[in-house]
Amino acid sequence: MTQQTPAFDAGSALSALRQSEASVRRATNPNPPILYLLWGTVYTLGYLAVHAALFGWLPMSLPLALTIFAALTAAGAAISAALGAHAGKGLRGESRRRGMFYGLTWASGMICVGFIVVALLRLYLESATVIWLSSVIATLLVGVLFATAGAAFLDRSIFFQGIALLVANVGTLLIGPGPFVLVGWLAACAVLFIGAVIAARRTTNRLN
Repeated sequence: MTQQTPAFDAGSALSALRQSEASVRRATNPNPPILYLLWGTVYTLGYLAVHAALFGWLPMSLPLALTIFAALTAAGAAISAALGAHAGKGLRGESRRRGMFYGLTWASGMICVGFIVVALLRLYLESATVIWLSSVIATLLVGVLFATAGAAFLDRSIFFQGIALLVANVGTLLIGPGPFVLVGWLAACAVLFIGAVIAARRTTNRLN
């Protein structure tokens, strides 16, 4: 009696491949929705604290507000680094180097922004003006990095998020360092929260 070989099930094979891909992604990728949500929260709380101190709608001194913003940023950087280190364990070769170079670009850019802020402080400008210009420079850097990454990797979502950050930044420039600058700041934060939603939907679609 001849034993028949089971017919090849293309659907089952495709499902197995997708499950394998999803497992690899979960093991090697930092969670993009968490990163977007993390930095959206950091900047929203930081900008609210600084704005409250500058314009007096909360009993908070400017040094305290800046300390809160710095602490939030440090915590965000630590969490981001931990997620990136976890993801890097599963990467080798070109992918690992690409991620390392991109991360170094971000770090170098932010260090430059820090030196620019120090230079602005030495000009003895008003506090509101220094913070306004600092936020504009930082958002410009982040927007350009987003748009460049989207263009390099042909990722339209990241590219248009970068463009949206640059548009929000133009709004911040036009508003100026007065009380309404919070509108521009929160618009930039909204782009990050929208990015979290988009990234979560994309992650869900990939896992299904």
